[in-house]
Amino acid sequence: MEKNNEEEDWELCLTSDLPRAVQTAKNLCTCKMIETPLLREVPLTAFSQKKFKLPLALWNFAGRVAWSYSHSSQEEKRPDTLKRAEQFLELLESVQQKNILIVSHGFFLMELAKVLEKSGYSGKKKRHYKNGEMIIFKRPPA
Repeated sequence: MEKNNEEEDWELCLTSDLPRAVQTAKNLCTCKMIETPLLREVPLTAFSQKKFKLPLALWNFAGRVAWSYSHSSQEEKRPDTLKRAEQFLELLESVQQKNILIVSHGFFLMELAKVLEKSGYSGKKKRHYKNGEMIIFKRPPA
């Protein structure tokens, strides 16, 4: 992803510590960057150990359904993901900067957006995020 001419003046970047997110963050800003595992994607594991073939999209869908019901097949259960999103919100609220870039992953961002909205942030929640898509959330008035 390339920087555009209308680059925001980010004061701080909070990014997933996974290499792809870190590289995206470096391409988007030159500000101070904090890498954190709190922004990692929700892990997806096979919902069944049986040996049968399904299209990848169906495996992904079944894995996300299994996650939403906290099925034992999933490494991270839904309550764990929500707890991680709330821990990230605590980190976000502890920093002094106002113009913060967050670089994370699509499925986790959907869950984080729900936590932000519940905490009074305003912004556009989406069901699917495109790679490199920017969504703006604003802090509630103090």
